[in-house]
Amino acid sequence: MDSPADPPRVVHGTPSITSFFPPAAHPPKRQKTDEDRAAARLSADDKFEAGVAQLLEMGYGETDARGALRHSAANVQAAVELLHGVSG
Repeated sequence: MDSPADPPRVVHGTPSITSFFPPAAHPPKRQKTDEDRAAARLSADDKFEAGVAQLLEMGYGETDARGALRHSAANVQAAVELLHGVSG
């Protein structure tokens, strides 16, 4: 067992990093919100369909909304940017 006076452990001529730094403390976990829990319940298909509905509410056509979501990995913000580039 190492005592405070012992030199750092050396493996193949290199001091062990763990001999210089204590283990990192884990940051506290963020509390989950109701929105986090609801998002976790949605399957990938549900998320895709929710994105389609959101884009339809914004006034985009269904075919364009589905295509943009497919190209953006179901990311609504990226889909809007794609659609805006197409229509703008």
